[in-house]
Amino acid sequence: MRGYETGGGRVVMLSRDEVESVRPERSRTIEIEDFVALSDIDPVYFEKSYHVAPQTGGEKPYALLLRAMGRAGRVGIGRFVLRTKPHLVAIRPTEGVLGLETLFFGDEVRDGREVVWGLNGIDVSDRELEMAEMLIETLKTEWNPAAYSDTYREELLRRISEKAPVEVRDESATSGSGGHLEELMQALKASVEAAKSKKGTSKKRPA
Repeated sequence: MRGYETGGGRVVMLSRDEVESVRPERSRTIEIEDFVALSDIDPVYFEKSYHVAPQTGGEKPYALLLRAMGRAGRVGIGRFVLRTKPHLVAIRPTEGVLGLETLFFGDEVRDGREVVWGLNGIDVSDRELEMAEMLIETLKTEWNPAAYSDTYREELLRRISEKAPVEVRDESATSGSGGHLEELMQALKASVEAAKSKKGTSKKRPA
């Protein structure tokens, strides 16, 4: 038997046969239902990323879909069953192949306003906002995943190499530190100046 709590201390019991009778069968295809703009999907709905490969003989339809979606600037929203669990997915062009993102269903994502409140009554001055925007503008850059490394993993590899020498890439990681300033404006100003100094230093590095 399986139990499902409905509230008020009440539990509805289902037999194994009842559960199995509604269990979906494993999918062999992905049914695309809609095409939407990727920017319309909040990242909070993304669960896991995969690559999609064509079956033998399906290379041309695969390439056609890949190129058409790239030109249209749209991603396909579909469904499929992996093992016994149904998934909502987004299929999108990536770097020369189709990528698949499993998505959370709408009722699986909690509205952040249920856990964070009291922001509407906070006053922010124009000067404070301008300083914060200046910080964002100073640190603005293109997304490059290779620029962000797992320093925890690197430290573990370093210690492993000390105990049993193996070929490990020597990648140093640096971390900045800043003082705890009492006033928001002072903190923002210091961050802006530090960001400008960092960018200026990086530009002077020899090629």
